Amino acid sequence: MTKPRQSDRMSIFSQLVSTNAFLRFQLLVLTSMYIGYAALMLCRNTLVACSVQIVEDPTLGIDKESFGHLMA
Repeated sequence: MTKPRQSDRMSIFSQLVSTNAFLRFQLLVLTSMYIGYAALMLCRNTLVACSVQIVEDPTLGIDKESFGHLMA
């Protein structure tokens, strides 16, 4: 049985390093997607919860039609 050459060991090591970098990138993208979706749902639900107060506030000047455009 022969020992692996130095270049073979380096090539295997470089493949592992690049695989770990790609895995880290995938986890970063997945985490960013979940955080972005959570932020979207927070903003969307907050707007629905405040909708009555937004329409009734005369200083904002938003009527039901304008609010409908905002929600669309």
